[in-house]
Amino acid sequence: MFAASYDHDHDLVGIGFGPSHLAIAVAAQEMEAEGAYSGAQPVFLEKRREVVWHPDMLLPDSKLQVNFLKDLALMRNPQSRFTFLSYLFEQKRLHEFINLRTFFPSRQEFSDYYLWVAKFFGRQVAYGVEVDAIEPVESKDGIVRPLRLVGHEVETCKPLAWRARNVSVGLGGKPVMPAGIRESESGRIVHSARTRGAVERNCPSTEGRYRILVVGAGQTAGDVFQYAINAYPEAEVAVAHRGFAFKPQDDTHFVNEIFFPEAVDMFYRASPEMRETLLRHHADVTHSAVDFDLLPVLYDALYQDRATGRNRLSVQRFTEALAARESDGQAIVTLRDMLSGETREHACDVVIFATGYRYPMPEPLLEGIAPYLRTDAEGRYVFARDYHIERREDFLPKVYMQGYCEHTHGLSEILLSLMPIRAEEILRDLDGGDASVALEVEAAARTHGRVSTAV
Repeated sequence: MFAASYDHDHDLVGIGFGPSHLAIAVAAQEMEAEGAYSGAQPVFLEKRREVVWHPDMLLPDSKLQVNFLKDLALMRNPQSRFTFLSYLFEQKRLHEFINLRTFFPSRQEFSDYYLWVAKFFGRQVAYGVEVDAIEPVESKDGIVRPLRLVGHEVETCKPLAWRARNVSVGLGGKPVMPAGIRESESGRIVHSARTRGAVERNCPSTEGRYRILVVGAGQTAGDVFQYAINAYPEAEVAVAHRGFAFKPQDDTHFVNEIFFPEAVDMFYRASPEMRETLLRHHADVTHSAVDFDLLPVLYDALYQDRATGRNRLSVQRFTEALAARESDGQAIVTLRDMLSGETREHACDVVIFATGYRYPMPEPLLEGIAPYLRTDAEGRYVFARDYHIERREDFLPKVYMQGYCEHTHGLSEILLSLMPIRAEEILRDLDGGDASVALEVEAAARTHGRVSTAV
């Protein structure tokens, strides 16, 4: 754990230590060794006791939806010691994994890979601390140079403070519940971010005849549906969504080029109208769609359920959730048939709302420095190409945002695909370089048949 001295101005403080900041930690160490980064090594503040990637979504049958080669380092530096393949080699599972003949490991294994990488950077991370606010520190000339990060220890509530010349916010998306519906303390009504703990608490026996409802139509809904079907073979499991059917994610060859590094430049240079068109047209690449390989698995489970006369599984199409409450140890969900307009109440032991995440703008954590940050007419942050928020001239710190830039940088922003490339761009920007120019050089090299280790 690094020394959390308020008297020291850290070059870059990352708030949160999830995958995006793991990628920055890896890139900073390797770029410094290569002479490509001259700044101090970044430090990170993480409220958990260790790195865990969506712990309540580490379901037994869930797979990674991104090719394992798109790990924390390989797309930037294939020779990195921090690749997923290096992890497998050290765990003595490389041969067995190759024999699986898959590009998609389990989410549990990839989470363990993240933890393995995190242990190399223990001296740069303060675990068990939470940042509550970011405040400007004005000099006598009225210019803001460092920032003051105010927080506390999670277990003791002891107040803490740090100073940073620049910050990166990587807290992940905030769970979204349908309008008018809130999670319950018992966990019978929850967002999918709390899936496993809530289900195991309210459905303690795998042989119990429970009733489980999943609300949603995207990948998470499909994963939770599969988990409930397999983990509770005697339970009645239903999934309700507003569409006609689950839609497949479009990960076909040509469309997948939207996750190439140069596609970010293309998107950033497009007009706001063109950006909205691209996001809308290709929404099924990342949003409200299910991995193509999972769809036949779910359909077969539904078919076999009907063929054997059990009829414990159902998909309720054109159905939206209007309300949810608890009564007599059950969750009561009010559902509306969107075709007929009729409403009904669905009683269950637990309801999981797989209704997505959002990155709020303005971000509450930035309230103390909001007057210095530029926003557009819709209240969204205006981002530079290198992922920091545009700011006033009298505000020198750069505030980098991980996951917030989809409206300016494209669909790859919230995924794992380009994290190593984004990490390098941020560090080059901190070091005074021009990441977008470097990216153009790399794209030109590929066009002329040369391979660059920076891609």
